Amino acid sequence: MNKTYNIFISHAWRYSEDYYRLVEMLNNAPYFKWRNYSVPQHDPVLDPEDETDRKNF
Repeated sequence: MNKTYNIFISHAWRYSEDYYRLVEMLNNAPYFKWRNYSVPQHDPVLDPEDETDRKNF
C-alpha cells in the first residue's frame, strides 16, 4: 500500500536553509509520498512589506 502523508512543517516566515533541506530530504526519500501543507513562500500569511506584519518576522 502506498500511503501519502500530509505534513505541515512549522517554520519561521523567512524560509531557512533548514526548511529547504528537510523538504529535499522528504522529496528524495525512497518509497515515501508526502504532501506539503506548510504555508507557501509565494502566499505568506504575513506580508513582509507591511510594517505591522514585519514585527512578527
